Amino acid sequence: MKPASFNKWIARVVLVASLSLVSVGSASAAETVEGPADWRQWPLAPADKPELLDPRDRIAPESVPAVPAFPGAEGHGALSVGGRGGRVVKVTTLNAKGPGSLDEALRAKGARIVVFDVSGVIRGDFVITEPNITVAGQTAPGAGITIEGTLYTRFQKAPQVGNVTLRFLRVRVLPVPAKSTDSLDAVRLLGADRAIVDHVSASWSADETTGSPLCANVTYQWCSVEESATVGHKKGLHNYGMKGAGWPYGFIHHNLMAHHSRRNPSGTAHVINNVVYDVRDGFVHDAPAPPPDLYFASNVSGNYYKQGPSSDRFYPICFKQNTAYYAVDNFIHGVGLIKDPWLEADKHPGLRAYADKGKRLTRPRPYPYFPVTIHTPERACELVLAHAGCLPRDRVSRRTIQEFKDGTGKWGRNAPEKPTDEWYLDGLKLGKPECDSDGDGMPDRWEQAHGLNPNDAADAAKIVSKRASRGDRHSGYTYVEFYVNELADNLISRAMRDAGVSP
Repeated sequence: MKPASFNKWIARVVLVASLSLVSVGSASAAETVEGPADWRQWPLAPADKPELLDPRDRIAPESVPAVPAFPGAEGHGALSVGGRGGRVVKVTTLNAKGPGSLDEALRAKGARIVVFDVSGVIRGDFVITEPNITVAGQTAPGAGITIEGTLYTRFQKAPQVGNVTLRFLRVRVLPVPAKSTDSLDAVRLLGADRAIVDHVSASWSADETTGSPLCANVTYQWCSVEESATVGHKKGLHNYGMKGAGWPYGFIHHNLMAHHSRRNPSGTAHVINNVVYDVRDGFVHDAPAPPPDLYFASNVSGNYYKQGPSSDRFYPICFKQNTAYYAVDNFIHGVGLIKDPWLEADKHPGLRAYADKGKRLTRPRPYPYFPVTIHTPERACELVLAHAGCLPRDRVSRRTIQEFKDGTGKWGRNAPEKPTDEWYLDGLKLGKPECDSDGDGMPDRWEQAHGLNPNDAADAAKIVSKRASRGDRHSGYTYVEFYVNELADNLISRAMRDAGVSP
């Protein structure tokens, strides 16, 4: 970030922090603490717990890319360069394994940008074993890509799986037997550094449906996390939403989380502008009790909470003792804007239950790179309902949106035991890939329109110069990134128009 932009952001932080100090309602029993004004002085680990320091938290300025993962990427997950500068790998079959398969692309070595010449349902559990990858689901023609199974990274020391960019995918988990010992999340990033998940729809896991344990610098944004399963976990009912990053720089913003009991989301993280529906517990720390240090501070701001029919208990924000939280301007449907959940705890029984918990932080935990655009909770709700999740939306996400609007729905997997392709693709149209003579991931007609040679695959890695894209939105990216990111922009714009929502 340039100095001028950073100064403007700091000024905004100070303004928001000052607004949070306005006292309204009853007095809070929670301790009030003030974090350091300078983010460079913010502790990365308690002084008496140096073993908690993760070297991934110290981001060298020279390692910050000139542009984020893609236009619109925010939070520290935007530090991911994905497969930038690497080869283009095409998925040409819906078979789970073999030549041209998704499995082959995810396990390939070296930086790679994965594009799709097919659309439809791919069945299987898929693991990303190599770093530096962009999976561009928006390139699938027509109906997009639905994975019936799971998508995950494993914790491994060599090579550490980092620089992961996942966009525009649907991941739907098959049911597992009751009290199974194999309860995989639909999407799980385990131990990854610099990863971003954008416009992904996930559902039906018997554990949390999405998670990023032991990660650093990870963002989940504009995703739809739906209908975690109520059977299939060894502990019984465990229909949780999202397990956040365990390190300071986890960002969870502008997501829809619907029909889960707990973890919506959990973890120390920046939790901003999410829409949470039909849950018992909204944000929860849900981790071992931390030492009393600001290292574990979380920002929980601008979220929209709406109670659903599945539980008569509703706790929007669940604080933990000895943990500092900056929690301002959250909205509870039917109650209104809650500027301070401690001082206004008398407005909702779910707030009263936690009014004596946690530490009331007067200054948000800052982050210096690719800050999140913050909307009012009502505007965030409008935008999330318009285009969160994989686009075009399938029947599951369409149903979830309608249930939010109607105040209906219920916990649990709402689907046949073994859905057919026709069931998954209801309301969607399969498409065919455009002609791409040199196989560089960009159609001939697009290359010609942008002054490229449709018979020269090398121009995919060429850097987009200034004034070569409208508003310089794509300058600094490679041309193949320009193409796939433009596809994403078009999907979002179309969804906004269809919803009647202004940009």
